[in-house]
Amino acid sequence: MRYVNAVLNQGQGAPIPLRGGARLEIVVKAPDYDINTGAVTYRLNNPKELSNVAGYSTFRQVAWGGSFEGYTTIGLGVRARLPMRAFILDGPGRGSRVVIDVAHYWSQAGTVAKAAAPPTFFVAQTDRYALRQGVALYVTATGRIMRYLTPALQQVGGGTSSPLLDPAGRTVVYAAGAGTCASSIYRVAVDGRTAPQLLVPGVSGPVLEAAIASAGDEIAYVQDHCDSTAAELVVRRLTSSAPAVVLYRANQGQGIHMVRWGANGWLSFLTAGPQPRLYTMIATPGGRVSTSPPAPTSCFWSGADWFVQRGQNLLLASQQCGTGSRWLILNQHLGTVRTLASFPHQLAAQAISVDKSNTWVIYQENGASIAGTIWRWRFTSSSTPQKVTQGPYSPSWR
Repeated sequence: MRYVNAVLNQGQGAPIPLRGGARLEIVVKAPDYDINTGAVTYRLNNPKELSNVAGYSTFRQVAWGGSFEGYTTIGLGVRARLPMRAFILDGPGRGSRVVIDVAHYWSQAGTVAKAAAPPTFFVAQTDRYALRQGVALYVTATGRIMRYLTPALQQVGGGTSSPLLDPAGRTVVYAAGAGTCASSIYRVAVDGRTAPQLLVPGVSGPVLEAAIASAGDEIAYVQDHCDSTAAELVVRRLTSSAPAVVLYRANQGQGIHMVRWGANGWLSFLTAGPQPRLYTMIATPGGRVSTSPPAPTSCFWSGADWFVQRGQNLLLASQQCGTGSRWLILNQHLGTVRTLASFPHQLAAQAISVDKSNTWVIYQENGASIAGTIWRWRFTSSSTPQKVTQGPYSPSWR
Protein backbone atom coordinates (compact mmCIF):
# COMPACT_ATOMS: atom_id res chain seq x y z
CA MET A 1 0.00 0.00 0.00
CA ARG A 2 1.30 3.45 -0.87
CA TYR A 3 0.32 6.96 -1.90
CA VAL A 4 0.52 7.55 -5.65
CA ASN A 5 -0.36 10.32 -8.09
CA ALA A 6 -2.77 7.97 -9.88
CA VAL A 7 -3.98 4.44 -9.13
CA LEU A 8 -3.73 2.32 -12.29
CA ASN A 9 -5.99 -0.63 -13.01
CA GLN A 10 -4.59 -4.10 -13.53
CA GLY A 11 -3.88 -5.27 -17.07
CA GLN A 12 -4.60 -2.01 -18.93
CA GLY A 13 -2.73 0.49 -16.75
CA ALA A 14 -5.50 3.11 -17.07
CA PRO A 15 -5.94 5.64 -14.20
CA ILE A 16 -8.86 5.01 -11.85
CA PRO A 17 -10.88 8.20 -11.08
CA LEU A 18 -10.97 8.74 -7.30
CA ARG A 19 -12.47 11.48 -5.17
CA GLY A 20 -10.35 13.13 -2.48
CA GLY A 21 -7.11 15.05 -2.14
CA ALA A 22 -4.87 11.94 -2.18
CA ARG A 23 -4.93 8.41 -3.57
CA LEU A 24 -3.83 5.17 -1.94
CA GLU A 25 -2.91 2.21 -4.14
CA ILE A 26 -3.59 -1.14 -2.49
CA VAL A 27 -2.20 -4.20 -4.29
CA VAL A 28 -2.99 -7.66 -2.90
CA LYS A 29 -1.24 -10.78 -4.15
CA ALA A 30 -4.51 -12.68 -4.48
CA PRO A 31 -6.90 -12.99 -7.45
CA ASP A 32 -10.67 -12.44 -7.41
CA TYR A 33 -11.21 -15.94 -8.74
CA ASP A 34 -10.46 -19.52 -7.75
CA ILE A 35 -7.13 -20.44 -9.39
CA ASN A 36 -8.24 -24.08 -9.74
CA THR A 37 -11.75 -23.64 -11.17
CA GLY A 38 -11.74 -20.07 -12.46
CA ALA A 39 -14.93 -19.35 -10.52
CA VAL A 40 -15.37 -15.76 -9.37
CA THR A 41 -14.80 -15.38 -5.61
CA TYR A 42 -15.54 -11.66 -5.27
CA ARG A 43 -18.65 -10.26 -6.96
CA LEU A 44 -19.02 -6.52 -7.56
CA ASN A 45 -22.23 -4.55 -7.31
CA ASN A 46 -20.56 -1.28 -8.33
CA PRO A 47 -16.82 -1.25 -9.16
CA LYS A 48 -16.69 2.53 -8.63
CA GLU A 49 -18.12 2.27 -5.10
CA LEU A 50 -17.01 -0.93 -3.40
CA SER A 51 -18.15 0.42 -0.06
CA ASN A 52 -20.36 3.32 1.00
CA VAL A 53 -18.00 5.74 2.78
CA ALA A 54 -20.38 8.69 2.88
CA GLY A 55 -19.95 10.50 6.20
CA TYR A 56 -16.42 9.17 6.80
CA SER A 57 -14.02 11.84 7.99
CA THR A 58 -11.04 10.59 5.92
CA PHE A 59 -12.19 8.10 3.26
CA ARG A 60 -13.76 9.56 0.11
CA GLN A 61 -14.10 6.60 -2.28
CA VAL A 62 -13.19 2.91 -2.60
CA ALA A 63 -12.91 1.70 -6.21
CA TRP A 64 -12.04 -1.55 -7.95
CA GLY A 65 -8.78 -1.69 -9.92
CA GLY A 66 -9.14 -5.16 -11.37
CA SER A 67 -7.45 -8.51 -10.93
CA PHE A 68 -4.77 -9.81 -13.32
CA GLU A 69 -2.28 -12.68 -13.15
CA GLY A 70 -2.75 -13.19 -9.42
CA TYR A 71 -2.64 -9.51 -8.37
CA THR A 72 -5.64 -7.39 -7.34
CA THR A 73 -5.69 -3.59 -7.09
CA ILE A 74 -8.05 -1.39 -5.06
CA GLY A 75 -8.00 2.41 -5.15
CA LEU A 76 -8.76 4.36 -2.00
CA GLY A 77 -9.45 8.09 -2.28
CA VAL A 78 -8.73 9.93 0.98
CA ARG A 79 -9.03 13.52 2.19
CA ALA A 80 -5.26 14.19 2.22
CA ARG A 81 -1.90 12.39 2.44
CA LEU A 82 -2.30 11.41 6.06
CA PRO A 83 -0.34 8.84 8.12
CA MET A 84 -1.48 5.31 7.31
CA ARG A 85 -0.69 1.68 8.01
CA ALA A 86 -1.78 -1.76 6.81
CA PHE A 87 -1.85 -5.09 8.60
CA ILE A 88 -3.40 -8.56 8.26
CA LEU A 89 -5.88 -10.23 10.62
CA ASP A 90 -6.87 -13.89 10.66
CA GLY A 91 -10.35 -14.95 9.65
CA PRO A 92 -13.04 -15.42 8.80
CA GLY A 93 -12.52 -19.16 8.91
CA ARG A 94 -9.16 -20.23 7.48
CA GLY A 95 -8.83 -17.02 5.46
CA SER A 96 -7.39 -13.64 6.35
CA ARG A 97 -8.22 -9.98 5.76
CA VAL A 98 -6.25 -6.80 5.11
CA VAL A 99 -6.91 -3.81 7.36
CA ILE A 100 -6.24 -0.28 6.04
CA ASP A 101 -5.92 2.31 8.82
CA VAL A 102 -5.61 6.00 7.84
CA ALA A 103 -5.27 8.72 10.48
CA HIS A 104 -7.81 11.56 10.65
CA TYR A 105 -5.18 14.30 11.04
CA TRP A 106 -1.49 15.08 11.47
CA SER A 107 -0.40 15.29 15.08
CA GLN A 108 0.94 18.65 16.31
CA ALA A 109 0.35 20.55 13.07
CA GLY A 110 2.08 18.06 10.79
CA THR A 111 5.07 16.90 12.81
CA VAL A 112 4.58 13.29 11.74
CA ALA A 113 7.00 12.53 8.91
CA LYS A 114 5.70 10.68 5.87
CA ALA A 115 7.80 8.42 3.72
CA ALA A 116 7.80 9.02 -0.03
CA ALA A 117 6.54 6.04 -2.00
CA PRO A 118 8.55 4.81 -4.98
CA PRO A 119 7.29 5.86 -8.42
CA THR A 120 4.32 3.90 -9.72
CA PHE A 121 6.00 2.98 -12.99
CA PHE A 122 9.36 2.86 -14.73
CA VAL A 123 10.55 2.46 -18.30
CA ALA A 124 13.07 -0.11 -19.46
CA GLN A 125 14.36 -2.01 -22.46
CA THR A 126 12.51 -5.30 -22.76
CA ASP A 127 14.20 -8.63 -22.13
CA ARG A 128 16.27 -9.49 -25.21
CA TYR A 129 14.82 -13.00 -25.12
CA ALA A 130 11.23 -11.68 -25.19
CA LEU A 131 9.07 -12.19 -28.29
CA ARG A 132 8.64 -8.42 -28.70
CA GLN A 133 11.62 -6.11 -28.43
CA GLY A 134 11.61 -2.40 -27.60
CA VAL A 135 10.98 0.13 -24.84
CA ALA A 136 8.11 -0.54 -22.46
CA LEU A 137 6.40 0.98 -19.44
CA TYR A 138 6.46 -1.31 -16.38
CA VAL A 139 4.47 -1.34 -13.13
CA THR A 140 6.89 -1.00 -10.22
CA ALA A 141 4.80 -3.07 -7.79
CA THR A 142 4.58 -6.11 -10.08
CA GLY A 143 7.44 -5.70 -12.58
CA ARG A 144 4.95 -6.37 -15.37
CA ILE A 145 4.60 -4.51 -18.66
CA MET A 146 1.87 -1.86 -18.67
CA ARG A 147 2.31 -0.90 -22.33
CA TYR A 148 4.85 -0.95 -25.14
CA LEU A 149 6.11 2.50 -26.16
CA THR A 150 7.93 1.63 -29.38
CA PRO A 151 6.80 -0.20 -32.53
CA ALA A 152 7.66 -3.82 -33.06
CA LEU A 153 11.11 -4.40 -34.60
CA GLN A 154 10.84 -4.03 -38.37
CA GLN A 155 14.41 -4.34 -39.65
CA VAL A 156 17.70 -6.05 -38.86
CA GLY A 157 19.83 -3.80 -36.68
CA GLY A 158 16.80 -1.70 -35.73
CA GLY A 159 16.72 -2.51 -32.03
CA THR A 160 16.30 0.12 -29.29
CA SER A 161 18.65 0.88 -26.40
CA SER A 162 19.30 3.14 -23.40
CA PRO A 163 15.77 4.48 -22.70
CA LEU A 164 15.73 7.40 -20.26
CA LEU A 165 12.76 9.37 -18.93
CA ASP A 166 12.87 13.14 -19.20
CA PRO A 167 12.92 15.13 -15.91
CA ALA A 168 9.16 15.67 -16.04
CA GLY A 169 8.52 11.94 -16.50
CA ARG A 170 6.29 12.49 -19.55
CA THR A 171 8.51 11.35 -22.43
CA VAL A 172 11.30 8.84 -23.02
CA VAL A 173 14.37 9.34 -25.20
CA TYR A 174 16.10 6.30 -26.65
CA ALA A 175 18.39 5.18 -29.46
CA ALA A 176 17.10 3.01 -32.30
CA GLY A 177 19.33 1.17 -34.75
CA ALA A 178 19.05 1.74 -38.49
CA GLY A 179 21.27 -1.01 -39.84
CA THR A 180 25.00 -1.65 -39.65
CA CYS A 181 26.83 0.99 -37.57
CA ALA A 182 23.89 3.40 -37.64
CA SER A 183 21.37 4.63 -35.08
CA SER A 184 19.23 7.69 -34.37
CA ILE A 185 17.64 9.18 -31.24
CA TYR A 186 13.87 9.28 -30.77
CA ARG A 187 11.43 10.57 -28.17
CA VAL A 188 8.03 9.07 -27.31
CA ALA A 189 5.34 9.97 -24.76
CA VAL A 190 4.75 7.51 -21.90
CA ASP A 191 0.99 7.63 -22.45
CA GLY A 192 1.54 5.75 -25.73
CA ARG A 193 -0.83 8.01 -27.67
CA THR A 194 1.66 9.35 -30.22
CA ALA A 195 4.23 7.82 -32.55
CA PRO A 196 7.93 8.23 -31.69
CA GLN A 197 9.49 11.54 -32.82
CA LEU A 198 12.92 11.68 -34.46
CA LEU A 199 15.16 14.02 -32.44
CA VAL A 200 18.69 13.37 -33.70
CA PRO A 201 19.32 11.54 -36.97
CA GLY A 202 22.51 9.51 -37.04
CA VAL A 203 23.83 10.95 -40.29
CA SER A 204 27.54 10.61 -39.46
CA GLY A 205 27.53 7.44 -37.37
CA PRO A 206 25.54 6.10 -34.42
CA VAL A 207 24.14 8.53 -31.83
CA LEU A 208 23.53 6.96 -28.43
CA GLU A 209 22.98 7.47 -24.68
CA ALA A 210 20.63 10.48 -24.90
CA ALA A 211 19.52 12.54 -21.90
CA ILE A 212 17.23 15.59 -21.66
CA ALA A 213 18.30 18.53 -19.46
CA SER A 214 16.28 19.43 -16.36
CA ALA A 215 14.89 22.54 -18.11
CA GLY A 216 13.81 20.39 -21.06
CA ASP A 217 15.52 22.62 -23.63
CA GLU A 218 18.75 20.70 -24.31
CA ILE A 219 19.74 17.15 -25.17
CA ALA A 220 23.13 15.56 -24.51
CA TYR A 221 24.18 12.41 -26.32
CA VAL A 222 27.15 10.42 -27.55
CA GLN A 223 28.27 10.77 -31.16
CA ASP A 224 30.04 7.59 -32.16
CA HIS A 225 31.80 6.82 -35.43
CA CYS A 226 32.30 3.74 -37.55
CA ASP A 227 35.97 4.45 -38.19
CA SER A 228 38.76 4.98 -35.68
CA THR A 229 37.57 8.46 -34.69
CA ALA A 230 37.07 8.84 -30.93
CA ALA A 231 33.57 9.06 -29.44
CA GLU A 232 32.30 12.52 -28.48
CA LEU A 233 29.89 13.85 -25.87
CA VAL A 234 27.81 16.56 -27.53
CA VAL A 235 24.93 18.83 -26.56
CA ARG A 236 22.29 20.46 -28.75
CA ARG A 237 19.44 22.86 -28.03
CA LEU A 238 15.99 21.45 -28.77
CA THR A 239 14.50 24.90 -29.24
CA SER A 240 16.69 25.97 -32.17
CA SER A 241 18.32 24.64 -35.31
CA ALA A 242 21.84 25.42 -34.07
CA PRO A 243 24.32 22.57 -34.62
CA ALA A 244 25.44 20.29 -31.81
CA VAL A 245 28.47 21.37 -29.78
CA VAL A 246 31.20 18.93 -28.70
CA LEU A 247 31.76 19.03 -24.93
CA TYR A 248 34.20 16.16 -24.49
CA ARG A 249 36.19 13.93 -26.82
CA ALA A 250 37.18 10.51 -25.49
CA ASN A 251 40.61 8.98 -25.92
CA GLN A 252 41.19 6.56 -28.76
CA GLY A 253 39.35 3.29 -28.15
CA GLN A 254 37.47 4.74 -25.16
CA GLY A 255 33.68 4.71 -25.21
CA ILE A 256 31.27 7.05 -23.39
CA HIS A 257 28.07 5.93 -21.71
CA MET A 258 25.68 6.52 -18.76
CA VAL A 259 25.12 10.20 -19.64
CA ARG A 260 23.06 11.99 -16.95
CA TRP A 261 21.98 15.60 -16.39
CA GLY A 262 22.04 17.18 -12.94
CA ALA A 263 20.78 20.55 -11.73
CA ASN A 264 22.18 23.85 -13.00
CA GLY A 265 23.59 22.47 -16.25
CA TRP A 266 25.85 19.76 -14.77
CA LEU A 267 26.49 16.54 -16.69
CA SER A 268 27.97 13.22 -15.62
CA PHE A 269 29.14 10.30 -17.74
CA LEU A 270 31.33 7.20 -17.63
CA THR A 271 34.07 6.13 -19.98
CA ALA A 272 34.48 2.51 -20.96
CA GLY A 273 37.87 0.87 -21.20
CA PRO A 274 40.42 -0.96 -19.08
CA GLN A 275 39.86 1.54 -16.23
CA PRO A 276 36.34 3.02 -16.34
CA ARG A 277 36.23 6.55 -14.93
CA LEU A 278 33.40 8.80 -13.85
CA TYR A 279 33.39 12.40 -15.15
CA THR A 280 31.40 15.56 -14.40
CA MET A 281 31.32 18.94 -16.12
CA ILE A 282 29.19 22.00 -16.81
CA ALA A 283 27.61 21.72 -20.25
CA THR A 284 29.77 24.49 -21.71
CA PRO A 285 32.45 23.98 -24.38
CA GLY A 286 35.90 24.24 -22.82
CA GLY A 287 34.47 23.96 -19.32
CA ARG A 288 36.28 22.27 -16.46
CA VAL A 289 36.05 18.49 -16.48
CA SER A 290 36.33 16.65 -13.17
CA THR A 291 37.60 13.07 -13.18
CA SER A 292 37.05 10.48 -10.50
CA PRO A 293 40.10 8.95 -8.86
CA PRO A 294 40.85 5.36 -9.89
CA ALA A 295 38.64 2.88 -8.11
CA PRO A 296 40.35 0.78 -5.43
CA THR A 297 42.19 -2.37 -6.48
CA SER A 298 39.77 -5.02 -7.84
CA CYS A 299 37.02 -2.36 -8.13
CA PHE A 300 35.64 -0.30 -11.02
CA TRP A 301 33.06 2.48 -11.45
CA SER A 302 29.80 1.15 -12.89
CA GLY A 303 27.13 3.88 -12.76
CA ALA A 304 25.86 7.14 -11.23
CA ASP A 305 22.93 9.55 -11.19
CA TRP A 306 22.31 13.01 -9.74
CA PHE A 307 20.12 13.95 -6.79
CA VAL A 308 19.67 17.01 -4.60
CA GLN A 309 20.05 16.99 -0.81
CA ARG A 310 19.82 20.11 1.35
CA GLY A 311 20.25 22.23 -1.76
CA GLN A 312 23.45 20.43 -2.85
CA ASN A 313 23.93 18.84 -6.26
CA LEU A 314 25.20 15.31 -5.48
CA LEU A 315 25.88 12.02 -7.25
CA LEU A 316 24.77 8.57 -6.13
CA ALA A 317 27.48 6.31 -7.56
CA SER A 318 28.26 2.60 -7.55
CA GLN A 319 31.45 0.56 -7.76
CA GLN A 320 31.83 -3.15 -8.29
CA CYS A 321 34.44 -4.73 -6.03
CA GLY A 322 35.01 -8.43 -6.65
CA THR A 323 31.70 -10.20 -6.18
CA GLY A 324 30.12 -7.33 -4.25
CA SER A 325 29.30 -3.67 -4.67
CA ARG A 326 29.51 -0.45 -2.75
CA TRP A 327 27.58 2.81 -3.03
CA LEU A 328 29.02 6.27 -2.50
CA ILE A 329 27.72 9.83 -2.40
CA LEU A 330 29.96 12.24 -4.33
CA ASN A 331 29.92 16.00 -4.75
CA GLN A 332 29.73 17.57 -8.21
CA HIS A 333 33.54 17.62 -8.49
CA LEU A 334 33.60 13.89 -7.59
CA GLY A 335 34.95 14.23 -4.08
CA THR A 336 33.62 11.52 -1.77
CA VAL A 337 31.05 12.86 0.68
CA ARG A 338 30.55 9.46 2.30
CA THR A 339 30.34 5.74 1.63
CA LEU A 340 26.67 4.90 1.81
CA ALA A 341 26.40 1.10 1.80
CA SER A 342 28.05 -2.15 0.71
CA PHE A 343 26.29 -5.24 -0.58
CA PRO A 344 28.79 -8.14 -0.62
CA HIS A 345 26.57 -10.50 -2.61
CA GLN A 346 25.20 -8.08 -5.21
CA LEU A 347 27.11 -6.99 -8.30
CA ALA A 348 27.45 -3.31 -9.12
CA ALA A 349 24.63 -1.15 -10.45
CA GLN A 350 24.24 0.09 -14.00
CA ALA A 351 21.57 2.40 -15.47
CA ILE A 352 21.10 4.09 -12.10
CA SER A 353 18.02 6.34 -11.89
CA VAL A 354 17.04 8.41 -8.82
CA ASP A 355 13.39 9.51 -8.50
CA LYS A 356 12.28 13.14 -8.20
CA SER A 357 11.75 12.82 -4.43
CA ASN A 358 15.52 12.14 -4.14
CA THR A 359 14.65 9.13 -2.00
CA TRP A 360 14.44 6.05 -4.23
CA VAL A 361 16.78 4.59 -6.83
CA ILE A 362 16.11 1.94 -9.46
CA TYR A 363 18.98 0.16 -11.18
CA GLN A 364 20.07 -2.85 -13.15
CA GLU A 365 22.46 -5.24 -11.46
CA ASN A 366 25.59 -5.71 -13.53
CA GLY A 367 25.18 -9.44 -14.04
CA ALA A 368 27.00 -11.79 -16.39
CA SER A 369 23.79 -12.36 -18.37
CA ILE A 370 22.08 -9.91 -20.70
CA ALA A 371 18.85 -10.65 -18.84
CA GLY A 372 19.83 -8.82 -15.67
CA THR A 373 17.97 -8.09 -12.44
CA ILE A 374 16.30 -4.76 -11.69
CA TRP A 375 16.27 -3.55 -8.09
CA ARG A 376 14.76 -0.62 -6.21
CA TRP A 377 16.24 0.82 -3.04
CA ARG A 378 15.29 3.58 -0.64
CA PHE A 379 18.87 4.81 -0.41
CA THR A 380 18.09 7.52 2.18
CA SER A 381 17.33 4.86 4.78
CA SER A 382 19.06 1.80 6.20
CA SER A 383 16.87 -0.53 4.12
CA THR A 384 18.13 -3.17 1.71
CA PRO A 385 17.35 -3.28 -2.05
CA GLN A 386 14.16 -5.01 -3.20
CA LYS A 387 13.99 -7.04 -6.40
CA VAL A 388 11.57 -5.61 -8.97
CA THR A 389 11.88 -8.00 -11.91
CA GLN A 390 14.23 -10.19 -13.93
CA GLY A 391 14.95 -9.73 -17.63
CA PRO A 392 14.44 -6.07 -18.65
CA TYR A 393 17.39 -3.70 -18.46
CA SER A 394 18.29 0.03 -18.50
CA PRO A 395 15.48 1.07 -16.10
CA SER A 396 14.55 4.70 -15.55
CA TRP A 397 11.92 6.47 -13.43
CA ARG A 398 11.01 9.88 -12.06
